[in-house]
Order: sequence, then structure tokens, then C-alpha cells
Amino acid sequence: MEKSAWLQWFHRNCNPRNYLQIGVDTGTDLQFALSNTPTIGVDNSPALEHKLLDNQQIVETTSDDFFASNTIEKTFGDKIELALVNNVNDCEQAIRDFINIELHSDKDTIVLLDGDVQKVLHVLKRYRPDLTLRTLTTGLAFVNNLSAGSPVLETNLSNILEELVTVPDEEINPVDNVEDIIKCLE
Repeated sequence: MEKSAWLQWFHRNCNPRNYLQIGVDTGTDLQFALSNTPTIGVDNSPALEHKLLDNQQIVETTSDDFFASNTIEKTFGDKIELALVNNVNDCEQAIRDFINIELHSDKDTIVLLDGDVQKVLHVLKRYRPDLTLRTLTTGLAFVNNLSAGSPVLETNLSNILEELVTVPDEEINPVDNVEDIIKCLE
């Protein structure tokens, strides 16, 4: 399946209580959120081409500043249930975004990573073998079984950032069909 089909599948089948998207760009991916799902899109320079629903908001800032603002608790009042880190081209930033999302998560939180995800997955596999990691399609990955109390990534962040330079590209547990993801969610 393509990215858009996977996003649609996660929104329809998981019916998340809330949705966070880091990297909004034109807003195309926000369209897959259900109309009753409170949604926050974070982008320091969005170029929206799609109309937002009443329960969707764009926060024009960097993701680091967004997480520092405590907007998640104010808006969602709960843990993040579904998140997309979009257009992962800066692995360092993607790792920091993942750390921040995990601080506001629980074991059922689903994080989707889109873009150049292989190095990020390699780091997560190495430092957090307790996470469930799957490659959904080229450039799209699924992570769950998060733990808000895990200090591992943040504690090792400087080592992780140094290692990113030499991390090989590798495909992590590729998914062949939807049933593989359903098993991960059970």
C-alpha cells in the first residue's frame, strides 16, 4: 500500500482519540484524520492547500518549540494516540521528535515515520529493542509499544547523534499486509 492508503487505514481502523502531525507542508496528510479527531499539525512554514476541519489546528513553530510549549496537554488533555513525523530528512530532528512524542505517549500510541526513516529505525532498534518497529512501504514506518517513562533515548542522545553519521540503511521488519499490523496492535 502507498503512504496515503496506510494513513487512511490507521485513521479508520484505529479511530484515534487525537492526532499529531509534525511537518504539515500542504496539509494533504491531514485530510485522512477523522472529522471527530482533535488534530494538531506542527510546521514552521506550512503551505496549506487544503481546508482544515473545525477540530484541526496548525501551530506555526518548530517541533522543538511546540513540545516545549505544553500545547499537547492543553489541547488533547490525554496521551498522543496517533502521530506522524512527516518528511523525515533530518534524522537528528526526527529522533528528537520521537523522544518528545514518547514523553506524551503510552504503549498503545502509534508513531508513523515518513521519509528517510531507515537510520532512525536503526537507532530505535539498537537503543530500544522493546519497541515494535515495522517498515510499511518505502519511506514509511510504524512504531508502537512506547513508554513515556523510558529515559534511554534522551540519556543517550549525544551518542546517538554521533552514530547517525555511520548508521547503515537497512529495512526493518517489512510488512507485507495489513494483518501484520493488526497483530502488532493486539
